Amino acid sequence: MSMRINEIAKTTQEMFAENLEWRERYTKYARQILARAAIIKEKKKLFHEFAPLFLYMNVSEAKGSGTFGLRYAGQQVADLKIRGDEVLISTKRYDVNNKQHFACDMQLHDAVWNSTAVTKFRKHFLTAPVRNKDAKKRNEEHRIESMLLSEFAKKKSTDKKILDIQPVRLFGEVARFQMPTPLTASGNINYSGASGGGIDILCRRGRGVKTQLCVIEVKDETTAAEPPVKAIEQAIAYAVFLRELLRSTGGKDWYEIFGFSRNVPKPLEIIAATAMPFNERIGSDFEGTEIMLGDGDKLVLRSIYFSERDRKLTELVWK
Repeated sequence: MSMRINEIAKTTQEMFAENLEWRERYTKYARQILARAAIIKEKKKLFHEFAPLFLYMNVSEAKGSGTFGLRYAGQQVADLKIRGDEVLISTKRYDVNNKQHFACDMQLHDAVWNSTAVTKFRKHFLTAPVRNKDAKKRNEEHRIESMLLSEFAKKKSTDKKILDIQPVRLFGEVARFQMPTPLTASGNINYSGASGGGIDILCRRGRGVKTQLCVIEVKDETTAAEPPVKAIEQAIAYAVFLRELLRSTGGKDWYEIFGFSRNVPKPLEIIAATAMPFNERIGSDFEGTEIMLGDGDKLVLRSIYFSERDRKLTELVWK
């Protein structure tokens, strides 16, 4: 197993060395995002986030349109945009799925955020069903991602199942952030340029100067077909990308976007982890394994196992 995971890290690094177009592109992304930081923070002051609906923002939205995604159980249910001092919400792209998955037949097309119709829409999701069992498998994984993000985001240690962990949010507390990569890693790991996959969960783990970035690959089941070792391979590929990104020209800007106020440390240590349901028959043995990436930089492999009841976490273990 150790030979396989080391080979994945090496092969992924070689992909980035052979395909250099990503460096300029991601450097430009970071500069554009930071240039819009003040604008997006001001926009967010115009409205509040109401759980269980959560704000998300991807790179394209952060550097360009400034549109927020509104998600329930990890699934997009509306777009939220700002025009002047007016907050507008639209469900146009999600009306079919909202009705099918969440029994929501309210359609909002640029409705004002504090209107009666939008208030009714938000209230619907306080008791809305989560019908991901009738939807695509990926939606179930999105639900778990959202559940874990809510747990990791808790501020009080007495209420947290894993201490010293916080999700990376855009500009501090503005929105849940979706970090793209130039890779596809769901099957074989390939370089995909601008159409690559995204990191499931990106967190900061630790305290003070010892805080590390943590890449988490989420799976909704632990089976012989989808064992932990297969999931950790994806996490490794994405974590290698982060290391290459932080060592690139735009690395310091990205480190700031990820919530750090200091320079990128030397050496750099990144955690690559899986998050999967408990399965007594299928375990993992890679926890604590270190993968050296050059110049003292390394990955450390971990795993998170969870149990849930009625779609709420009952147990969460960091290994």
